[in-house]
Amino acid sequence: MLAMKRLKEMLVAAPALRKVMYNEGVLIYMTIYTSLTEIGWVINEEGEDASLHAIRFGAMVLNEQQQGYAQVKRELLGIVSIVKADKDYFICRGRICASSQCLQPLKRLEVA
Repeated sequence: MLAMKRLKEMLVAAPALRKVMYNEGVLIYMTIYTSLTEIGWVINEEGEDASLHAIRFGAMVLNEQQQGYAQVKRELLGIVSIVKADKDYFICRGRICASSQCLQPLKRLEVA
């Protein structure tokens, strides 16, 4: 019981997500994680100290048809889903970098 209370306090108090800096030229990183049943993502922003800070995260459950997609197609579906769901975070940005664990051809896809 005490551990659960402590965990709740840490989640509320800890700055898990950082305020978005809408500076032009700040590099944005999209990281996509996929499994057979779901897609998860994190959007990170490069800070002044050159470290990455999470500004947004999300997930979606795949329907039965999408679960039959090949791994490559699920990864690309993840990228499209991020851009559609969180398009406001990409306004006036210079570069966006998408990275994925499983998709070797798109290990680091940079869009300028």
